[in-house]
Amino acid sequence: MRNLRRFRPSPALVVASIALFVAIGGISWAAATIGTSDIKQGAVTKQKLHKKAVSTKKIAADAVTGNKIQDGAVARERLSDDQQTLWAAVQSNGTIVDQSGGISVVARGNGSYEIDFGEDVSGRALTATGTNARVIANATLCTGGAGVGSDCAPTAPNDNQHVFVNTALAAAAPAILTNLPFYVAALPE
Repeated sequence: MRNLRRFRPSPALVVASIALFVAIGGISWAAATIGTSDIKQGAVTKQKLHKKAVSTKKIAADAVTGNKIQDGAVARERLSDDQQTLWAAVQSNGTIVDQSGGISVVARGNGSYEIDFGEDVSGRALTATGTNARVIANATLCTGGAGVGSDCAPTAPNDNQHVFVNTALAAAAPAILTNLPFYVAALPE
């Protein structure tokens, strides 16, 4: 008799189990009983939908397969400017090796570079990184010290499209500002 009591569920477990079965059964019942034919014509209006919840643009039938978007289905050119990552790979002398387009760089010496993205990057996260583990790189928006950013004048114009990048060799203590290759990017808004 004692062995049977050891395996008898407590009242709390019984109540919790019943609640679980009712909840699961209720969800499946609701999913099985409400369909598109149950929604009256005109019951869902434009005001009740979340912005961009329904797209009116046609998508090619083979563009989406399963849970994946087919390679090449969304071309960079189809993204708006604020949805694109702007980036450049820069050599230590300021020469751009590769880039997303429209970016220019001026090497100012002693690990300082002026980057002109060619468009407003003030609402974007800016990042700079060295090409190897011993390089420290940082990027700062040139805004003249107004709001986020710093005063980059007299070398770089203080506006929303110029960024100042500093590179330093981390192997030395303290780190030494010097011209080193780096990557710089302005991420999408």
